[in-house]
Amino acid sequence: ASTILSGTSASFTLLLGGFLKLENVTNSKILGVVVCLIGTILIALDAEGNEKDEEMPGNEGSTACTETNSMGGDFYALLSAFFYALYTLWIKYEFPDGDESVRMELVFGYLGLFSLVILGPIFALLLLTRGESLASMTASVLSWIILNGMLNNVLSDYLWGRAVLLTSPTITTVGLSLTMPSSVALDFFINGVRISLLDFFGGLMIIAGFLFVTVSQ
Repeated sequence: ASTILSGTSASFTLLLGGFLKLENVTNSKILGVVVCLIGTILIALDAEGNEKDEEMPGNEGSTACTETNSMGGDFYALLSAFFYALYTLWIKYEFPDGDESVRMELVFGYLGLFSLVILGPIFALLLLTRGESLASMTASVLSWIILNGMLNNVLSDYLWGRAVLLTSPTITTVGLSLTMPSSVALDFFINGVRISLLDFFGGLMIIAGFLFVTVSQ
């Protein structure tokens, strides 16, 4: 599912952007997206092989159920990639003049406000009906949730939004794929995880794909 989300987001963004005249489709961008997709697949194949090696014997009976869940997850990942492309292109469409035409902190501030107004009552209803519980919500857990939200959502979304305005939707989307080689490198330096050939060449291809789409800008 993560492979589909990472790989097809850039493809959808480039295709829809070209169709809607919001993206300048060039041979370099097409090549970059394809190279990035291949690199993503190589890293995913290595991760899938590691998961199979770690599977416990005697679980053959659950294979059919696992495959069904996997197909459902792949479908939702594909749908998510499509809507992500629409969301990215919508920002470029609404603010075509670049970074000077909009304050991204205001845009995401309103987005958060609308999410709170719309989803807040649903969360409250779940609490009242005991569908959710805050019994395990300690001060430490709440602090880590807030910190994660500030770094992983607020800051990253703000920088992502500025990148869409300053460059292009396709460059920004391909740039997000750099999280895969970055995570491989961090696993090596921090956790001592060995880098396989698939991870190595996959990471190089993702970086090369990003450079291809960047040069074309």
